[in-house]
Amino acid sequence: MPDPQKITLILPYAGPSTLSFLTRLPAGADYNILLLNGPPAPAHTNTRSIQNPQSFWSEKQENPPTFVVFLDEKCDPAQLPRILGPVERNEAPIVIGSRRLRKTSPLPLATRLYNSIACQFIRLTTGKVYTDISPFRALTFNALQKTSPHPTKMQFLAPRNQLKVLEIPIDYHP
Repeated sequence: MPDPQKITLILPYAGPSTLSFLTRLPAGADYNILLLNGPPAPAHTNTRSIQNPQSFWSEKQENPPTFVVFLDEKCDPAQLPRILGPVERNEAPIVIGSRRLRKTSPLPLATRLYNSIACQFIRLTTGKVYTDISPFRALTFNALQKTSPHPTKMQFLAPRNQLKVLEIPIDYHP
């Protein structure tokens, strides 16, 4: 696993469950964490809250992270090395954690319908086949700047920018 200081985790703030999620991150990992639209972060952590996330990925940064991981509090943080590994080893600049590849991760009907429609649209317009539009994804900062932080748009733009995308099975707890 790369130096945690070169990894930025991005989580949408969803209330106390998000702050509880942060306590489940692997021990000893000192990640930079961005809470999207969250309250002020505890001062003793590398967590900060941003109200305008667009500035993080669109502006030039003095010391940008090497890797960015999008996840939410339903993702299992123990899977961070698994989803980051292929990006770190340069197997692909984008790795999608697919909940559909793991049969034990049931999804609500509305999510399954949206994923099915979005994945079919992307396949028809770009030729790229996906099984999931996932909230758990890892990528290089460079790939983020060529795509989008929004999962559907990211997965749509990746093949248009000739970016290789891998899907790996993940556990997810809705």
